[in-house]
Formats: sequence, structure tokens, C-alpha cells
Amino acid sequence: MSLINKSDLKYDYDWSLKPGAKPRTSTTTKLNTKSRKFRRKDGNEVLSFINDYVNMHKEIDKEGALEIEAMLQDHPEIEDLTYDELREWLDDQIEKK
Repeated sequence: MSLINKSDLKYDYDWSLKPGAKPRTSTTTKLNTKSRKFRRKDGNEVLSFINDYVNMHKEIDKEGALEIEAMLQDHPEIEDLTYDELREWLDDQIEKK
């Protein structure tokens, strides 16, 4: 279940889908996320990533999810991270709080 939706997000995103940017099946999506780079300007990716992350960390509430959004947007160093690397980076950032 999604904790946040598109209207909850505070930053501006690109919501247009470019040809070939979105896999046709959820199976393909799951298989490719380990090595695929995270695109923090793509609203669909940001929303999906945040909801997936908070589903794995049940202690994070809606306010925490929106803090994650801010972290994703305010740290340009994440631009070259894969999904797995981004999860590790986010775990480290949350631990530091």
C-alpha cells in the first residue's frame, strides 16, 4: 500500500514517460532495479522508491516519507547511484539523524 501519492510530493518532477523509459512488466522492473541508476527528477521513480522504502521500514510515517523526498532532492551526489546504492545511502543518512 502506498503511504504517499503524487499530490503529497513537495518538489517538482517530470511526470512524462519517455519511450523505453518504463519497462512493460513489473517483473522486468524488479529485475532491473539493482543496476539501474535512480533518476531523482522522474516523479514516478521518486514516488515508487519512497513508497517501496517506507514499506520496508514500517516505522517511517508520512512525515518521514516527505523527509526522504527532501533528502533525495537536496543531495546531488545521489545522481549516479543505483537503486541498491541509494537504499544504502539512505539507511546511512537516517542512522545519522
